[in-house]
Amino acid sequence: MCCSVEDDGAGFDVQAVQSDCKRRGLGLTGMKERLHAIGGTLMIYSASGQGTKLLMQLPMEISNANSHRAR
Repeated sequence: MCCSVEDDGAGFDVQAVQSDCKRRGLGLTGMKERLHAIGGTLMIYSASGQGTKLLMQLPMEISNANSHRAR
């Protein structure tokens, strides 16, 4: 299953945020880790002044035995 969220806001430098996300408190790393734990992925597309798009891909069947928490 795929889900995308897109806006036309200010955007940001993805590489800068990913290298500094723990200090900034952005939840992108947490989102990526949670999706990975259930066999999914998160791709982030953004550029300063051009908005942001998040693309989440999830398996139809969750592979992790502890996945009931992720629902």
